[in-house]
Amino acid sequence: MYTKQDRLDRIDNQIAANKRRRLALKEQNALLRKEREQVEQRRELPEPRTSVISFDKQYASYSQTYKFAAVRVGTDWYVTGAQSPQRLTWRQLAEFIAKDNRLPVEYVQRPMGDLRTTD
Repeated sequence: MYTKQDRLDRIDNQIAANKRRRLALKEQNALLRKEREQVEQRRELPEPRTSVISFDKQYASYSQTYKFAAVRVGTDWYVTGAQSPQRLTWRQLAEFIAKDNRLPVEYVQRPMGDLRTTD
């Protein structure tokens, strides 16, 4: 049998748990709104006319800029880098270029065989 104080304590605990959940949902919604805003502002990259492109990427958590090249074989794109995704559609590659990238979302079209960077 529960005492009056036991019931009050249980109710207070539920109220506190609800407040914590509400705060967590508020934080999650703020992150979702920020992500939505970023997606709305992202411009679509037109598919290049060449089979080779190069692009730079600077991840939000690192200050170093990484240089990538991508080669189209048929309709698939292959990206340099051991941990880069492979066999991508153009849309998937454009998303990879833009995702977590602090640099302007762009690429340079290159003639086949010319992967030199322009530093």
